[in-house]
Amino acid sequence: MNDKEKIVKYLKYKGLTKNFFCVQNGLSSGFLDSGTSLGVNKLRLISHNYQDLNIKWFFDDDEPMILGEIIITTEVRDPSPPYGKPDNTLMGLLIEKDKELKNSYEEIGRLKEIVRRFSTKDKNIKDVTIQ
Repeated sequence: MNDKEKIVKYLKYKGLTKNFFCVQNGLSSGFLDSGTSLGVNKLRLISHNYQDLNIKWFFDDDEPMILGEIIITTEVRDPSPPYGKPDNTLMGLLIEKDKELKNSYEEIGRLKEIVRRFSTKDKNIKDVTIQ
């Protein structure tokens, strides 16, 4: 798929017409119908106007068309970081978030117990003062 075919695919994905695209980017109405390459200046302009479009996709078909899309892979890798370095992979970040959640739940449980004890003491104090 050449660069202009990729733009047409992106436009279909976004529900935009070729004419709208050309007008918005200051291109001639037949720009996408002739030739195959965009050129660096046009690509810069397009990437500025369509910030969800992944520019790497034009160079590597294995890249996602849209930025932020998750690519599912069957590759299995060890989630532990090598040599003690922080693991910034999605799996590593999820594991770290799970640890933080567990600590938060434990802290919430501890605080609930403190509130319960104060509530019980408070009730006893009120009972004593009423008598």
